[in-house]
Amino acid sequence: YGTAAYNPQQSFEQGQPAKVATLHKMTIASLVIWLLSIIPGIIMSLSPEFEEQMRQAYIDGGMGEEMASQTAASAGTIGVIGTVVMAIVALIPYILVLIGVPKGKNWARILGIVFAIIAVLFTIYGLATSGMSLQTGGAMAIVGLILNVLFLVVNIYWLVLAFNGRVAEWFKSTR
Repeated sequence: YGTAAYNPQQSFEQGQPAKVATLHKMTIASLVIWLLSIIPGIIMSLSPEFEEQMRQAYIDGGMGEEMASQTAASAGTIGVIGTVVMAIVALIPYILVLIGVPKGKNWARILGIVFAIIAVLFTIYGLATSGMSLQTGGAMAIVGLILNVLFLVVNIYWLVLAFNGRVAEWFKSTR
């Protein structure tokens, strides 16, 4: 009747959809772009122009000239240290997703969804409020902007893949 003969050893398990491998690759791409996007901010925060902007902001806020100069001199370094610490903490979800997705762990997909949504929201907010840094940041600000837009696109695509019906079903079936 146009069908194969009965075979009791036949497996009906569906293999891993190709989009799961793409999801893993997009996780790596997101991580790499995110790490690269940190670099322009670090370079800008260590620039003399940033120090001068901070000094002027402190003076405008009522701080004395000498104190403003000392505080502005350390602001860039403190910013870099804070950025590095936050980067180390933010690597943990990336590592968990990178380990769990290829193994078909649904918790890794859900963790990735949560953090991708957070990343998209913060990136959109950052892009919407980046006008001042574009005016004063020069080439590094433009590089940062391009990397942030690319990061946004990759994470939106990651979410599209993660919510794909076959991908979601495969993750749920591998429990």
